[in-house]
Amino acid sequence: NAGEKLVVRDKVVALLGAFCSTSTAAMMEVAKKHKVPLITGISTAAQLTEQGNPYFFRAVATTPMLGNAFGAVLPGAVKAKRFAFLVLNDDWGRSMVASYPKSIERAGGQIVATEFFQQSDLQFLSQITKVKSSNPDAIVLAANTQQAVALSKQIRELGITVPLIGEGSWTSDSYLKLAGPASDGVYGLVEYVYTIHNPINDAFVKEFQAKLKENPTKFAGAAHNAINIVVDAIRRAGAADPEKIRAALEKTDYTGLVGNIKFDAKHQAYGQTVYLAHVKNGVPEVIETATIAKP
Repeated sequence: NAGEKLVVRDKVVALLGAFCSTSTAAMMEVAKKHKVPLITGISTAAQLTEQGNPYFFRAVATTPMLGNAFGAVLPGAVKAKRFAFLVLNDDWGRSMVASYPKSIERAGGQIVATEFFQQSDLQFLSQITKVKSSNPDAIVLAANTQQAVALSKQIRELGITVPLIGEGSWTSDSYLKLAGPASDGVYGLVEYVYTIHNPINDAFVKEFQAKLKENPTKFAGAAHNAINIVVDAIRRAGAADPEKIRAALEKTDYTGLVGNIKFDAKHQAYGQTVYLAHVKNGVPEVIETATIAKP
């Protein structure tokens, strides 16, 4: 409904969003129906770019891409062999358990448990107890801030001390402050983290901190990328015309916070850098990087 209003009532020439993959899937139909380009900077479920929607663009790596980039290095990076998955039961979480295990196993790791939780859950005793009984060396999680905080605290309260590795908000200020000591030692698998050092990000972080008095999250980084890619396309299109913007987006060659981004024939971004960050004393420091190859 919001997408329809933006296009029909406000006559927008491009859409940015949505937040989660399920919502983005719904927005894609609006973009296709009205022939308005839609770009997401955050939704990672792989199937979104497999639908042949000519008006949809994804400016972020998919979960399988992250899995391929980092799954093979996780056993060595966190010094673990036995991995358990504890993830949100949605397109994102299911995509993780369908993609990460393959590369982890190729690197000598073993998957010993897989548990799901629902979007409304904040108590995870049952799932954590099952994970604990599998005796993992590390736990891989998919969760956004509120659930990530609750998971971290409850896992540690149950005496589980193994490394936690998460996709989601595991490196954001909001998570780190709310989780407190439970965040120490957590690993974040992220498309952006504020501790990246390059001239573009250094300037972005400085301006962001000055204005908002906090560090930019992966979501802020995603928005920065998506907005600037659209602005770049509008400038190259030479007109605020949806079809011309769509055509310009296909020829994207944009360098920003996370390096160079282009789109393949399915409008999936590639060429950018992704990061494995380790939280120490509330600061997520990058310990591994990888480049997203062209699919």
